Amino acid sequence: MSILTPDVLFGFPDIFYIQNQIGHMMIILGVSYGMILDHQRPYLGDVHRVLIFTSILLVIMYGVNYLLGHPANYWFLIEKPIGDNLMSLMRPEPFHIIDLYLAAIAACYLLYIPFYIQDKKAK
Repeated sequence: MSILTPDVLFGFPDIFYIQNQIGHMMIILGVSYGMILDHQRPYLGDVHRVLIFTSILLVIMYGVNYLLGHPANYWFLIEKPIGDNLMSLMRPEPFHIIDLYLAAIAACYLLYIPFYIQDKKAK
């Protein structure tokens, strides 16, 4: 999600945009490399567990933002990030969280589709 919602004022070729994208892509590459190297893969139950755990963390992070006060905005729960990004298309605060939550659920299941297809072919 962070690749679709960069927290930078300007887009490509601004140096801060490039740094943001490289940093977040390295996380994805690191996890992918670890999965390939250790022959790991997600299962449908794992997707459900991730969504449940993330929902619990969402409530905790909202509390952290509330306790820290302005300008704390972890996970963009209080305000949308600056600049043009996916969240610019969502409803105004605080209702953007509902849209973002639905987008995260869709992303989890979309990322699982290749493994689902692989499982169906194996049967």
